[in-house]
Amino acid sequence: MKFPITSLITLLAITQNVSAWYVKFMNEDNKCEIGGETEYQIFTGNKFDCYNFGASLNEGTECEHFRKGGSEKLWECKGTFIAKSAKPKHDTGSVCKFYALNDCSGVGTPGTGEGNSCVSVSQIIGDGGSIPQRIASFRCENTEEPA
Repeated sequence: MKFPITSLITLLAITQNVSAWYVKFMNEDNKCEIGGETEYQIFTGNKFDCYNFGASLNEGTECEHFRKGGSEKLWECKGTFIAKSAKPKHDTGSVCKFYALNDCSGVGTPGTGEGNSCVSVSQIIGDGGSIPQRIASFRCENTEEPA
């Protein structure tokens, strides 16, 4: 089977114009510092969709799961992970909003990849009646111009 060169060039042009976002979630509310027993997940994607923890990942999204401060990598992200803090990757143009409720409902707390922008569960705005116990959902985008 032959693959036309024009199709290949078009495919490369499309894939190079997509800017990915990167965000790390930790199971501890500790200024986004990874310690010896920290469990964390790193999400990357290229769509401005809402993501719920414990739900299936949307197409175009990847997740890596680490335990014991990163010394142990799991093969998949598990649905029982409880995110207590989050930080978009520095200098990537990643901008995210984090929510205490599923489906990115309620008021989102913004976080960017610039400076020390750790967002902890204590900063998340819940339903007004209780203090949030976890980050339930998030939405990210990349604000950099595609290459």
